[in-house]
Amino acid sequence: MTNVTNEYGQVLNCVLTTGEGAGLEELCQGIVLRFQNAGEPEPEIIYVDRDCCGASVLEWFRPWKTKVRLDIFHFMRRFTAGLTTEHHPLYGTFCSKLSCCIYEWDQDDVSHLKEAKRSELKKKYAGHLPTEAQVLANISSSELAKHCRRRTRGVEETRNLIQGLLDSMWGLTDTSGLRLINPESMTRVWQVQQKHLPCIQDPPGAELYTKLGSTQKGDKEVQTFRCGRGSSSVESFHRHQCTFIPGERIAVEYLLAQSDRGDLLGPKQDSELGVVLPEMQAEVLEEESPDVTISEVTDILINSPLKVPQYDDQLEMSPPNTPFLQEGSSSTSSQVM
Repeated sequence: MTNVTNEYGQVLNCVLTTGEGAGLEELCQGIVLRFQNAGEPEPEIIYVDRDCCGASVLEWFRPWKTKVRLDIFHFMRRFTAGLTTEHHPLYGTFCSKLSCCIYEWDQDDVSHLKEAKRSELKKKYAGHLPTEAQVLANISSSELAKHCRRRTRGVEETRNLIQGLLDSMWGLTDTSGLRLINPESMTRVWQVQQKHLPCIQDPPGAELYTKLGSTQKGDKEVQTFRCGRGSSSVESFHRHQCTFIPGERIAVEYLLAQSDRGDLLGPKQDSELGVVLPEMQAEVLEEESPDVTISEVTDILINSPLKVPQYDDQLEMSPPNTPFLQEGSSSTSSQVM
Protein backbone atom coordinates (compact mmCIF):
# COMPACT_ATOMS: atom_id res chain seq x y z
CA MET A 1 0.00 0.00 0.00
CA THR A 2 1.44 3.38 -1.03
CA ASN A 3 -0.12 6.57 0.35
CA VAL A 4 0.27 10.23 -0.63
CA THR A 5 -0.71 12.89 1.91
CA ASN A 6 -0.49 16.66 2.12
CA GLU A 7 0.94 18.88 4.85
CA TYR A 8 -2.34 18.66 6.79
CA GLY A 9 -2.12 14.88 7.10
CA GLN A 10 -4.98 14.36 4.64
CA VAL A 11 -4.64 11.27 2.41
CA LEU A 12 -4.73 12.43 -1.22
CA ASN A 13 -4.46 9.04 -2.88
CA CYS A 14 -3.59 5.39 -2.25
CA VAL A 15 -2.63 2.46 -4.41
CA LEU A 16 -2.81 -1.18 -3.40
CA THR A 17 -0.62 -3.52 -5.43
CA THR A 18 0.71 -7.06 -5.29
CA GLY A 19 4.31 -5.86 -5.32
CA GLU A 20 6.26 -2.89 -3.95
CA GLY A 21 6.77 -0.10 -6.49
CA ALA A 22 4.03 -1.14 -8.90
CA GLY A 23 1.45 1.42 -9.98
CA LEU A 24 3.34 4.41 -8.60
CA GLU A 25 3.57 6.30 -11.87
CA GLU A 26 -0.20 6.26 -12.37
CA LEU A 27 -0.70 7.31 -8.73
CA CYS A 28 1.70 10.25 -8.95
CA GLN A 29 0.50 11.42 -12.35
CA GLY A 30 -3.03 11.42 -10.98
CA ILE A 31 -1.90 13.77 -8.19
CA VAL A 32 -0.17 16.05 -10.73
CA LEU A 33 -3.33 16.17 -12.86
CA ARG A 34 -5.47 17.05 -9.85
CA PHE A 35 -3.13 19.94 -8.96
CA GLN A 36 -3.24 21.20 -12.53
CA ASN A 37 -7.04 20.96 -12.78
CA ALA A 38 -7.41 22.82 -9.49
CA GLY A 39 -5.00 25.56 -10.61
CA GLU A 40 -2.69 24.88 -7.66
CA PRO A 41 1.09 25.44 -7.86
CA GLU A 42 3.38 22.46 -7.53
CA PRO A 43 4.51 21.69 -3.95
CA GLU A 44 7.81 23.01 -2.63
CA ILE A 45 8.92 19.68 -1.12
CA ILE A 46 8.06 16.01 -1.51
CA TYR A 47 8.95 13.80 1.47
CA VAL A 48 9.53 10.12 0.74
CA ASP A 49 10.59 7.08 2.76
CA ARG A 50 12.90 5.74 0.02
CA ASP A 51 14.33 6.62 -3.42
CA CYS A 52 15.31 10.08 -2.19
CA CYS A 53 18.59 10.24 -4.11
CA GLY A 54 17.51 8.90 -7.49
CA ALA A 55 15.54 10.53 -10.27
CA SER A 56 12.59 8.14 -10.03
CA VAL A 57 10.47 10.36 -7.75
CA LEU A 58 10.67 13.40 -10.02
CA GLU A 59 10.07 11.12 -13.00
CA TRP A 60 6.85 9.88 -11.39
CA PHE A 61 5.78 13.47 -10.61
CA ARG A 62 6.85 14.96 -13.94
CA PRO A 63 6.84 17.78 -14.96
CA TRP A 64 7.26 19.02 -11.38
CA LYS A 65 10.71 20.33 -10.43
CA THR A 66 10.09 20.23 -6.69
CA LYS A 67 12.69 19.30 -4.06
CA VAL A 68 12.74 15.71 -2.76
CA ARG A 69 13.63 14.98 0.85
CA LEU A 70 13.91 11.79 2.92
CA ASP A 71 11.54 11.56 5.88
CA ILE A 72 13.65 11.79 9.06
CA PHE A 73 11.57 9.19 10.91
CA HIS A 74 12.53 6.58 8.31
CA PHE A 75 16.15 7.79 8.32
CA MET A 76 16.32 7.27 12.09
CA ARG A 77 14.52 3.96 11.85
CA ARG A 78 17.33 2.59 9.67
CA PHE A 79 19.77 2.88 12.60
CA THR A 80 17.87 0.22 14.54
CA ALA A 81 19.40 -2.35 12.18
CA GLY A 82 22.74 -1.56 13.84
CA LEU A 83 21.47 -2.21 17.38
CA THR A 84 21.37 -5.55 19.14
CA THR A 85 17.73 -5.18 20.19
CA GLU A 86 15.05 -2.50 20.46
CA HIS A 87 14.28 -3.72 24.01
CA HIS A 88 17.66 -2.63 25.37
CA PRO A 89 17.35 -0.21 28.35
CA LEU A 90 19.47 2.34 26.49
CA TYR A 91 17.45 2.18 23.26
CA GLY A 92 15.27 5.16 24.17
CA THR A 93 18.32 7.21 25.11
CA PHE A 94 20.02 6.44 21.80
CA CYS A 95 16.94 7.45 19.77
CA SER A 96 16.44 10.68 21.71
CA LYS A 97 20.06 11.73 21.28
CA LEU A 98 20.04 10.73 17.61
CA SER A 99 17.13 13.15 17.17
CA CYS A 100 19.20 15.87 18.88
CA CYS A 101 22.03 15.22 16.43
CA ILE A 102 19.66 15.97 13.55
CA TYR A 103 17.47 18.76 14.95
CA GLU A 104 18.05 21.92 16.94
CA TRP A 105 15.19 23.62 18.75
CA ASP A 106 14.32 27.28 18.49
CA GLN A 107 15.61 28.55 21.83
CA ASP A 108 13.16 31.45 21.94
CA ASP A 109 10.23 29.04 21.62
CA VAL A 110 11.71 26.76 24.29
CA SER A 111 12.23 29.70 26.67
CA HIS A 112 8.64 30.89 26.18
CA LEU A 113 7.31 27.39 26.85
CA LYS A 114 9.40 27.06 30.02
CA GLU A 115 8.17 30.41 31.33
CA ALA A 116 4.57 29.47 30.55
CA LYS A 117 4.94 26.10 32.25
CA ARG A 118 6.56 27.76 35.29
CA SER A 119 3.63 30.18 35.50
CA GLU A 120 1.14 27.33 35.14
CA LEU A 121 2.76 25.30 37.93
CA LYS A 122 3.00 28.33 40.21
CA LYS A 123 -0.71 28.97 39.78
CA LYS A 124 -1.55 25.30 40.29
CA TYR A 125 0.46 24.94 43.51
CA ALA A 126 -0.67 28.05 45.38
CA GLY A 127 2.12 30.39 44.43
CA HIS A 128 5.07 28.06 45.09
CA LEU A 129 7.74 28.77 42.48
CA PRO A 130 8.85 25.50 40.82
CA THR A 131 12.49 24.67 40.27
CA GLU A 132 14.03 24.28 36.82
CA ALA A 133 13.97 20.50 37.19
CA GLN A 134 10.27 20.53 38.11
CA VAL A 135 9.46 22.70 35.10
CA LEU A 136 11.26 20.33 32.73
CA ALA A 137 9.65 17.27 34.32
CA ASN A 138 6.21 18.71 33.55
CA ILE A 139 6.86 19.53 29.87
CA SER A 140 5.68 16.69 27.66
CA SER A 141 6.90 15.76 24.20
CA SER A 142 3.52 16.73 22.74
CA GLU A 143 3.86 20.21 24.24
CA LEU A 144 7.29 20.56 22.64
CA ALA A 145 5.85 19.56 19.26
CA LYS A 146 2.94 22.00 19.60
CA HIS A 147 4.69 25.09 20.90
CA CYS A 148 8.32 24.86 19.73
CA ARG A 149 9.81 24.90 16.26
CA ARG A 150 12.98 23.11 15.23
CA ARG A 151 15.26 22.95 12.23
CA THR A 152 17.92 20.61 10.87
CA ARG A 153 21.53 21.32 11.78
CA GLY A 154 23.23 20.96 8.40
CA VAL A 155 25.14 18.11 6.81
CA GLU A 156 28.57 18.44 8.41
CA GLU A 157 27.34 19.26 11.91
CA THR A 158 24.91 16.32 11.76
CA ARG A 159 27.66 14.01 10.52
CA ASN A 160 30.02 15.01 13.33
CA LEU A 161 27.34 14.75 16.02
CA ILE A 162 26.11 11.32 14.92
CA GLN A 163 29.71 10.06 14.71
CA GLY A 164 30.31 11.40 18.21
CA LEU A 165 27.13 9.77 19.48
CA LEU A 166 28.15 6.41 18.06
CA ASP A 167 31.63 6.73 19.55
CA SER A 168 30.25 7.62 22.98
CA MET A 169 27.76 4.72 23.07
CA TRP A 170 29.75 2.15 21.09
CA GLY A 171 30.73 -0.04 24.03
CA LEU A 172 27.81 0.58 26.41
CA THR A 173 26.10 -2.51 27.84
CA ASP A 174 23.26 -3.27 30.20
CA THR A 175 23.74 -4.94 33.60
CA SER A 176 23.89 -8.37 31.97
CA GLY A 177 26.66 -7.29 29.58
CA LEU A 178 24.46 -7.03 26.46
CA ARG A 179 25.79 -4.36 24.12
CA LEU A 180 23.48 -1.70 22.75
CA ILE A 181 25.33 -1.40 19.43
CA ASN A 182 26.29 -4.27 17.17
CA PRO A 183 29.66 -2.97 15.89
CA GLU A 184 29.66 -4.82 12.56
CA SER A 185 26.06 -3.97 11.69
CA MET A 186 26.26 -0.33 12.79
CA THR A 187 29.45 0.20 10.80
CA ARG A 188 27.61 -0.85 7.64
CA VAL A 189 24.51 1.18 8.51
CA TRP A 190 26.44 4.39 9.19
CA GLN A 191 28.57 3.99 6.08
CA VAL A 192 25.44 3.79 3.92
CA GLN A 193 23.36 6.42 5.71
CA GLN A 194 26.01 9.15 5.53
CA LYS A 195 25.20 9.67 1.87
CA HIS A 196 21.60 10.48 2.83
CA LEU A 197 22.51 13.33 5.21
CA PRO A 198 21.88 15.98 2.50
CA CYS A 199 18.48 14.34 1.84
CA ILE A 200 17.17 15.06 5.36
CA GLN A 201 18.11 18.76 5.52
CA ASP A 202 15.44 21.46 5.41
CA PRO A 203 15.53 23.35 2.10
CA PRO A 204 16.70 26.96 2.58
CA GLY A 205 13.83 29.40 2.92
CA ALA A 206 11.11 26.72 3.17
CA GLU A 207 8.28 27.60 5.57
CA LEU A 208 7.65 24.32 7.37
CA TYR A 209 5.53 25.67 10.23
CA THR A 210 2.05 27.17 10.24
CA LYS A 211 0.94 29.28 13.18
CA LEU A 212 -2.44 28.01 14.38
CA GLY A 213 -3.07 30.40 17.27
CA SER A 214 -2.07 30.59 20.90
CA THR A 215 -2.69 28.75 24.18
CA GLN A 216 -2.91 30.17 27.69
CA LYS A 217 -0.71 28.51 30.30
CA GLY A 218 -0.91 30.23 33.69
CA ASP A 219 -0.69 33.93 32.96
CA LYS A 220 1.49 33.38 29.88
CA GLU A 221 0.51 32.85 26.27
CA VAL A 222 2.41 30.49 23.96
CA GLN A 223 2.06 30.11 20.21
CA THR A 224 0.75 26.86 18.71
CA PHE A 225 2.33 25.54 15.50
CA ARG A 226 1.65 22.79 13.00
CA CYS A 227 4.67 21.26 11.30
CA GLY A 228 4.51 20.15 7.67
CA ARG A 229 7.87 18.36 7.67
CA GLY A 230 8.06 14.67 6.85
CA SER A 231 5.50 11.94 6.40
CA SER A 232 4.94 11.00 10.05
CA SER A 233 1.24 11.78 9.74
CA VAL A 234 0.91 8.81 7.40
CA GLU A 235 2.04 6.41 10.12
CA SER A 236 -1.27 6.77 11.99
CA PHE A 237 -3.08 5.87 8.77
CA HIS A 238 -0.91 2.76 8.48
CA ARG A 239 -2.47 1.48 11.70
CA HIS A 240 -5.77 1.00 9.90
CA GLN A 241 -4.41 -0.66 6.78
CA CYS A 242 -4.22 -4.12 8.29
CA THR A 243 -7.96 -3.92 9.03
CA PHE A 244 -8.78 -2.81 5.49
CA ILE A 245 -7.85 -6.29 4.26
CA PRO A 246 -9.06 -8.76 6.90
CA GLY A 247 -7.81 -11.87 5.10
CA GLU A 248 -5.92 -13.16 2.12
CA ARG A 249 -8.77 -12.09 -0.16
CA ILE A 250 -9.86 -8.46 -0.39
CA ALA A 251 -13.43 -7.80 0.77
CA VAL A 252 -14.62 -4.92 -1.41
CA GLU A 253 -17.65 -4.41 0.78
CA TYR A 254 -15.44 -4.06 3.82
CA LEU A 255 -13.32 -1.44 2.07
CA LEU A 256 -16.49 0.49 1.23
CA ALA A 257 -17.61 0.38 4.84
CA GLN A 258 -14.26 1.63 6.13
CA SER A 259 -14.18 4.45 3.56
CA ASP A 260 -17.55 5.76 4.79
CA ARG A 261 -19.35 4.49 1.68
CA GLY A 262 -21.46 1.94 3.49
CA ASP A 263 -24.50 3.44 1.77
CA LEU A 264 -23.49 1.38 -1.28
CA LEU A 265 -23.94 -1.84 0.67
CA GLY A 266 -27.28 -3.66 0.68
CA PRO A 267 -28.59 -6.35 3.04
CA LYS A 268 -28.25 -8.92 0.26
CA GLN A 269 -24.55 -8.14 -0.18
CA ASP A 270 -23.94 -8.51 3.55
CA SER A 271 -25.64 -11.89 3.66
CA GLU A 272 -23.63 -13.09 0.68
CA LEU A 273 -20.42 -12.27 2.50
CA GLY A 274 -21.47 -14.39 5.44
CA VAL A 275 -19.75 -12.01 7.85
CA VAL A 276 -20.76 -9.06 9.97
CA LEU A 277 -19.03 -5.91 8.83
CA PRO A 278 -17.14 -4.26 11.69
CA GLU A 279 -18.08 -0.81 12.85
CA MET A 280 -16.32 2.27 11.53
CA GLN A 281 -13.15 2.96 13.47
CA ALA A 282 -12.92 6.26 15.27
CA GLU A 283 -10.74 8.82 13.55
CA VAL A 284 -7.23 8.95 14.93
CA LEU A 285 -6.71 12.35 16.48
CA GLU A 286 -3.47 14.24 16.14
CA GLU A 287 -2.79 13.76 19.85
CA GLU A 288 -2.96 9.97 19.44
CA SER A 289 -0.20 9.91 16.80
CA PRO A 290 2.53 12.26 18.03
CA ASP A 291 5.74 12.96 16.15
CA VAL A 292 7.98 10.06 17.13
CA THR A 293 11.16 12.00 16.30
CA ILE A 294 10.69 14.36 19.27
CA SER A 295 13.61 14.03 21.69
CA GLU A 296 13.41 13.89 25.46
CA VAL A 297 12.97 17.30 27.11
CA THR A 298 16.20 16.94 29.08
CA ASP A 299 18.17 16.44 25.86
CA ILE A 300 17.22 19.80 24.34
CA LEU A 301 18.77 21.75 27.19
CA ILE A 302 22.17 20.10 27.63
CA ASN A 303 25.21 21.70 26.06
CA SER A 304 26.04 18.67 23.94
CA PRO A 305 23.63 16.05 22.55
CA LEU A 306 26.43 13.52 22.97
CA LYS A 307 26.40 13.60 26.78
CA VAL A 308 25.30 10.13 27.84
CA PRO A 309 24.23 9.63 31.48
CA GLN A 310 25.72 6.81 33.49
CA TYR A 311 23.88 3.55 33.07
CA ASP A 312 22.53 3.37 36.64
CA ASP A 313 20.96 6.82 36.24
CA GLN A 314 19.67 6.08 32.77
CA LEU A 315 17.42 3.24 33.91
CA GLU A 316 15.02 5.81 35.35
CA MET A 317 15.23 8.15 32.37
CA SER A 318 14.59 5.68 29.55
CA PRO A 319 11.03 5.94 28.23
CA PRO A 320 8.97 2.79 28.80
CA ASN A 321 7.89 2.62 25.17
CA THR A 322 10.09 2.61 22.12
CA PRO A 323 9.84 5.88 20.16
CA PHE A 324 9.65 4.10 16.82
CA LEU A 325 6.43 2.57 15.55
CA GLN A 326 6.58 -0.82 13.92
CA GLU A 327 5.95 -0.43 10.22
CA GLY A 328 4.81 -2.95 7.67
CA SER A 329 7.38 -3.86 5.06
CA SER A 330 4.91 -3.38 2.23
CA SER A 331 3.73 0.13 3.19
CA THR A 332 5.32 3.19 1.68
CA SER A 333 4.37 6.80 1.98
CA SER A 334 5.07 10.27 0.71
CA GLN A 335 3.92 13.76 1.47
CA VAL A 336 3.62 16.77 -0.75
CA MET A 337 3.59 20.26 0.67
